[in-house]
Amino acid sequence: MNNASLPLPFSAKIDKVQLKNALMISFNKTELKGLCFDIDLDSEQLPDGNKELRVQELILLCQRLSKVENLLNRCAELRPEIPWQNYYSNDLQLSNSLLAYTQKIAKYYTDWHIPTELSSFID
Repeated sequence: MNNASLPLPFSAKIDKVQLKNALMISFNKTELKGLCFDIDLDSEQLPDGNKELRVQELILLCQRLSKVENLLNRCAELRPEIPWQNYYSNDLQLSNSLLAYTQKIAKYYTDWHIPTELSSFID
């Protein structure tokens, strides 16, 4: 997967702890301010104080404003060596696994239960 574009599914949930750690290591306070500007966030919305608190609030703010994808995409552009796509989990992975399993079962029973004219929809 190309880090430059991270399409997040609607049901994507970020791993906040790991994302926080990656942001803490990858960006200093000045760079975090620039990152906010890049994704059209007012850095003044982040609390003054230590870097960890600012990073935590940045993540929460991005979640509230539906800007997580923007944040991860910009991070991937600025720090392409880091696998930013690993910081979200996709609820659809389980659904896709179940769908694949169901399709295998359906294919197995095609000869028994599904008329020939319908079996093409399962392949």
